[in-house]
Amino acid sequence: MITHLRWAAVLAIAPLLLPVPVGAQGVYTSMNTAQFAIQYERSIPEEDVRVVADFLQKDYTVIAAQLGFEPSRKTEVRTYASVGKFMAETKFSKPWRVAMFSRGILHTQPPQALIQRQLLETSLSYELALVFLAQPGERGCPRWLRECYAVHHSGILPDLTPSVGAKLASFSDLNQDLQVHENPPQREDVQYVLGHTLEFFFERFGEGKTYGLYKEFDGTKSVETVFRKYLGEEYSSVEKAWAGYINARTSRVR
Repeated sequence: MITHLRWAAVLAIAPLLLPVPVGAQGVYTSMNTAQFAIQYERSIPEEDVRVVADFLQKDYTVIAAQLGFEPSRKTEVRTYASVGKFMAETKFSKPWRVAMFSRGILHTQPPQALIQRQLLETSLSYELALVFLAQPGERGCPRWLRECYAVHHSGILPDLTPSVGAKLASFSDLNQDLQVHENPPQREDVQYVLGHTLEFFFERFGEGKTYGLYKEFDGTKSVETVFRKYLGEEYSSVEKAWAGYINARTSRVR
């Protein structure tokens, strides 16, 4: 279904950095902020880690203001001195992503590489959005809806080439695409659809109402109930309108 790709810049990071052997815990040191507990390899300059910490703190404030809630505890961040170590810890076979939130920990590739490639802000803001939405996810907020916000908040949508030929009939199709296309070459086309999905919600319900949707998931109501009670519209009705909206934006032939 999905065919576009824009990850050459990420792959280009790998040859620039040699793996640093990591063994004892003494190889790591820490930096703490109000909302983050950062563990990083001692070979990384402290000023580079500070760039990461400062951006995360600033972006944290932005997301909290939009969504109206915060994570219940500090977020653990692990920053590695080599791409190889990042890949080993995140179980990637290739460095598709430069940051990843997994099992309660936000992992990042070497800060200087992210800075040089101008990937720091978009990658960290994407993953931090997922940090915020982890708790709603545990309470029934579907993955597709969480990743819609991550795409929007990261600011990558204007740089994505339109997906062509996508045939989407239900929101579950988005969940399926996310499972099948975790990484390039087709991940960006999935993100294009996700970003425009939030644009659809903005147009139909307004930005404030859309942002407020995420905190309505409390673990006791189904997504259908949340839509009906909070948005004031049946889930199936929203889904049908969304499918037409997205298909109109992806129906062109190459």
